[in-house]
Amino acid sequence: MSRAEKAKADGFPTRASLERGLPDDVDELKRLAADLMVQRAVLERELELVKKTWASSRDN
Repeated sequence: MSRAEKAKADGFPTRASLERGLPDDVDELKRLAADLMVQRAVLERELELVKKTWASSRDN
């Protein structure tokens, strides 16, 4: 099974399918990129907090 077939079977979209779904408008792409950057920053911060919480719970 190829990587793309495995990804599709696992329920993950392929890069090609994601690219087909992107808008052609540059301004819309910029908005999407900005949204993703904010989401990533939030997720990174949440991960830091989870790691700190997990580490402090192990110490007790």
